[in-house]
Amino acid sequence: MKAIVHALILAACAPLFSAAHAQVSEPRSVCMANCTDPAVNGPGAPAPLDPKYFWIGATASVTGDVTLILPGGKHVAPSDIARTPIAFGSRVVTGPGAKLRIIVIDGSGFTIGANSEMVLDRFVYDPATHKVTDLSVRILKGQFRYANTTGRQTEGNRRIETPVGTIGGIRGTIIDVSVDPGGSGFIHVVEGEVEFVEYDAARPVRLVAGQKLRFENFGVRGIE
Repeated sequence: MKAIVHALILAACAPLFSAAHAQVSEPRSVCMANCTDPAVNGPGAPAPLDPKYFWIGATASVTGDVTLILPGGKHVAPSDIARTPIAFGSRVVTGPGAKLRIIVIDGSGFTIGANSEMVLDRFVYDPATHKVTDLSVRILKGQFRYANTTGRQTEGNRRIETPVGTIGGIRGTIIDVSVDPGGSGFIHVVEGEVEFVEYDAARPVRLVAGQKLRFENFGVRGIE
């Protein structure tokens, strides 16, 4: 099933890779199998030529006022997002009533709700194994869901940065995050379990399915 999902994503994105590839600035952080890593080997090192080294996946659905800002600064209009592969380093901004769903190349996905802003910071993909070994996103504000609907255990290092701490150690399928501009919100583990580390804390807190961590004014207030 995983191979089928991967093939469908590549098939959907393939016609777009060549044209969109030139829009991506130098990768900020990437290291994959059988390729040269500009972040490691210096700014003068050649970047990988395979577009899969730059693209996280594809848009599954877009509703309402959604803006995709590519790493080079280009703004992609809502009418063009469905035809544009999602590059790591991109920023997603949604308006009232809007929603964007992104399918990652390994079959997992993100849903970004209304009045939200998210940055896709880091993406490491091994094309030989079809595995994402490192993925990091930053939730600046709004509503966000991460879901692994492939039926497989989450693999690799996944991190979700919030205003109060980092969600990592993801084992399972569905995590909801809500953040308002004043630094309040929650992290709700719908299925599976995660480790949450507050920025000024030394040890992770384990959250399991059904638990919700609430925060206010950029500080943790408790777990329900």
